[in-house]
Amino acid sequence: MKTVNFVFYISILFLAACSNDVQPSTPSIGNLKMDVNIEDVSYPDQVKVYEANYIELDVNDVTDLLIKNEIIDDEIYAMGHQFQTDTESLIIYDGGEAMGMQSGVNGGFLYIHRPTNDMIDYYTIASIHAGPPLLDAQLDKYNQNKDFATFQDLDFKPYKEAEKEIDSVLSSIGIEGIQTELVYALDTETMKQHEALYRKLDTETDLKDVNWNSNQEAYLFISRQQIDNIPLINFIWQEKTRDVEEATETEVYAIYNSNGIHQLSVTNYFSIVDSQAPVDILNLSEALDIAEKYYSSIILSKGTVMDKAELFYIAIEQNHSYKLTPAWVFQLVKESETPDTPNSKPEKYVDYSYFVIDAITGDILTQTGESQ
Repeated sequence: MKTVNFVFYISILFLAACSNDVQPSTPSIGNLKMDVNIEDVSYPDQVKVYEANYIELDVNDVTDLLIKNEIIDDEIYAMGHQFQTDTESLIIYDGGEAMGMQSGVNGGFLYIHRPTNDMIDYYTIASIHAGPPLLDAQLDKYNQNKDFATFQDLDFKPYKEAEKEIDSVLSSIGIEGIQTELVYALDTETMKQHEALYRKLDTETDLKDVNWNSNQEAYLFISRQQIDNIPLINFIWQEKTRDVEEATETEVYAIYNSNGIHQLSVTNYFSIVDSQAPVDILNLSEALDIAEKYYSSIILSKGTVMDKAELFYIAIEQNHSYKLTPAWVFQLVKESETPDTPNSKPEKYVDYSYFVIDAITGDILTQTGESQ
């Protein structure tokens, strides 16, 4: 493997955010370029730490609120209780409790509405996951959401009206405090382009022809749970293998087309059990000082850029419940390339990783329930 030497210059202005009075400074770290736009980062001086558990949804209430047609199948599966109608499916997660096991999927549900004349699958043209694109999405290209416009109306309905309907449904189920992070407008032209890329990759499967047209245009809502105006992290941040009880992300998404809600999903949503008195947190300057100290002792073989910082709540597993604690999450990006093999040529991609600091203790978090 070829080692490349990099010379990096770091220049950061530490500016005040919200009421935080932070003096400017310009730290320097050998192999890391820090490019956090501090002016865009706002956060409170104090936060609460919460004890929480996954929300337990009443099966009868959720089916009454979501299911529109007659139920024709009712089964217990590893993830929870599943119901089927002629055009709908609903699974209410229970973590595997009904089957006496741990499934690792809890705190929510998945609802899908597929009219008999509309068996389309948006998975072939878009990604339902929050955060930056994973490696497969970057290489395959068919489900890269960056190709779609954001916060833009489609002809069938303004996205604000669709958002209001989705929020109303979630609220009626008991899912409160949901913040829309991104709205993708899935337009006909881009969907056709992504479908072509998908079919080019899968040449062995006998794929059903999909006539993407204006009737299938849809909004993809990527949302997140908020507590005290601080979002719970909604993307995978830890690099280590997740234990079955670890909650690395709380995911909420919806797909809404001309037929209404096509898909609605909530996973790892938390219900508050108790809270502590507000405590001071590290300001962004102090958190960056910890990052500087950490990376000054590491020799990086590739140029890495720390380009984003945000305060999140992260769920730390403790005694079969969870402590929701504030954490500074820094995004690190670096240009990378797949290996050159006899069967494939190298392809460039962006490698994303995260440096996470407990915003109260200053501990570096590498895994939910573990610090170092």
